Amino acid sequence: MRIEEFSEALSARLHAELDEIPVAERNWIAARPDLGRRVRNRRLRHGVAAAVAIAVVASAVILAGAAAGHHRGPVPAEPATLTPLASTSFREPCCGPPPAADLTYGNGWLFAQLMTQDQDRLLRLNPRSLRVTGSVQGGSTMPVYADGAVWVVSSRRTLWRINPATLRITRRIPIRGQVNALAAGDGALWLAVCRTGERDGFCRGASQRLERIDPASGQVTASGNLPVGSGWLDLAVGRVILVSGEHSPVYAIDPQTLTLRQTFHVNCDGCQGATGVAVGPGGLYAVSINRVVRLSLASGRTITRGPQLLFSFAGTLEAAGGSLWLGTEQGTFRLDPVTLAPTAQVIARNDRLLATGDTEQTVVAGGSVYVSYSGGLARYSALVSR
Repeated sequence: MRIEEFSEALSARLHAELDEIPVAERNWIAARPDLGRRVRNRRLRHGVAAAVAIAVVASAVILAGAAAGHHRGPVPAEPATLTPLASTSFREPCCGPPPAADLTYGNGWLFAQLMTQDQDRLLRLNPRSLRVTGSVQGGSTMPVYADGAVWVVSSRRTLWRINPATLRITRRIPIRGQVNALAAGDGALWLAVCRTGERDGFCRGASQRLERIDPASGQVTASGNLPVGSGWLDLAVGRVILVSGEHSPVYAIDPQTLTLRQTFHVNCDGCQGATGVAVGPGGLYAVSINRVVRLSLASGRTITRGPQLLFSFAGTLEAAGGSLWLGTEQGTFRLDPVTLAPTAQVIARNDRLLATGDTEQTVVAGGSVYVSYSGGLARYSALVSR
């Protein structure tokens, strides 16, 4: 058996066994169920420490195989270093470390959505100094920038349009159902909506709707069935829409007709939490256990399998600037979009982030790389130094 196949089988088996072990809540997130749901929406699982241990075991197997001369696939070069340019710290809650802030950028504005035990707020920051220049209370999902405004979802049932200059809410669009994901792309806003209500984090009826909203009019212009029962999803929008959910494959959906084009069984399909997905000019990407893979829309198969990295199956993906960015609980990696080997690493070994069960979030804009982590935000030069 190939060493990669053995390590993946071992990792998947250990994940399955760990899912059967009850783990008591030990952190401050348990004190606020709505915050816990939103962090789980970004791949929180109770066994985060165990999942990291699985990654360590799998990586050790790979390293052993490499030492024996059996390593196959792309071999990552020593990651380069990105030059830090600025950083800022966010006020911590009273009872524990906060998850990483969600980021969005548009027209020279940088925004960070903070989730704490005490309150949620959207911050506007100077993109160079990272100084806070304004804030809005409320909002509960990842902010997106579209049509000259910032959009967030309040209380999972209302879409807010926020003027980036004044930070005033200029439109409130009621949504028929509970919003589980929000994304922007192809000139529209995209929402995953459960119209039948949820139970234990899953949409009753085992499916929900993908809705396309015109940001200028606020009207729903298309709606289609989304074959994902989980309330914890990732959306990536481009020439197709990639959708990932807990206990689910990755689906590719046509943005014009909202019909299903392809199904990718890249993860274990029974893993807790949605796998990270991205649509870039170089291809379609997804996190597969503790590596990133590139997908073929025509065949539904994997084109490229990147090397295994030291992180659990949780990970966010961002395709920007000719590169692919992977955010994990162990750090942020820049990946080559063809080989998927890491070419740079920043904010490595963030132990405080491990306590939240969250992953780092990345935005690339204006020649800078912005990375949020537990309790703070850093800006790096997109240029590589050694």
